Amino acid sequence: MTLTAALVFVQIARALDDVADMFVRLVQKLHNHAYGALIEHQGDHVERTDSLVATLHGVTLAYRSEGTAEERLDAIGAVLEPDAERILAQCEAHEATAGRNHLPFLTRFYSHRRAVLFRFLERIELVSTSSDTSTIDAVAFVLAHNADRHEWISVVREEKREDGTTEQVSLVGLSMVTEKWLPVVTGSKNPSTPITRVLRRPFEICVLTEVMQDLRSGDLCIPGSDRYSDYRGQLVSEEEYRNGLKSYGERAGIPTEAAPLVASLKERLTKAAARADEGFPTNECLSIEDGEATLKRLRRKPEPVGLRRFEKQLKERM
Repeated sequence: MTLTAALVFVQIARALDDVADMFVRLVQKLHNHAYGALIEHQGDHVERTDSLVATLHGVTLAYRSEGTAEERLDAIGAVLEPDAERILAQCEAHEATAGRNHLPFLTRFYSHRRAVLFRFLERIELVSTSSDTSTIDAVAFVLAHNADRHEWISVVREEKREDGTTEQVSLVGLSMVTEKWLPVVTGSKNPSTPITRVLRRPFEICVLTEVMQDLRSGDLCIPGSDRYSDYRGQLVSEEEYRNGLKSYGERAGIPTEAAPLVASLKERLTKAAARADEGFPTNECLSIEDGEATLKRLRRKPEPVGLRRFEKQLKERM
């Protein structure tokens, strides 16, 4: 019965690990596809980029031309005026993906994976390993709006104060909406603009990405799993530490009190430095150049005689 219980326990942990691995791979695959789409998009719009650079070149030449400020302004206008609207639209389109930002392309590949990813969030318990529960709260928020079909969802609500005025109360923390995510999730590039609503699908992807990163870093854990378990459960308790400290110090050969430990480490360091100084004159690999220590690459030792024959015979007998 004990062995059966142990087997069930291990298999459950393995199953949870496999499910979490699949979730991480699916979210990572979304980003890989989006990055590939970005590269393809940039390749398809090389002519647009060349056109914008040519326009900038013309504006710069007009600005540097001789004449009054008004005459130079007229020259700049002559470059921009015929296609000002088109140039502005091209600039905005280019700016959206500038800096190799693949995030705007994520929604292309999200729809057919959404149900599977949400099933993971619904059925797997996620626990924060710190006092920061912003990711857990964001997961609860997107799950609560799972059936919502609106493009935008509000992230604040208005509450009345005692004096009769109203104030906006945040429904979910937006710490995961970084500078790159901001225009994708909110439609605004201004970080100082208060966020009152978010685009539903991009925000879901943002939260899923945060969950993936937190699982990898250990900021989130899955109770009952192995690789994604709470690392704090593997730490030595204060009581175990106190009980085993003396024995550990004796086996490791180090003092366990603060002052003697520091003194011991200083003594070891001093001895190591003295050995390095004594051996420096005959050290062929270490040299001091311009006041800095430089280590030369070690020479490869010559191959022992008969090594190839030995390897061949070993493989034949294996």
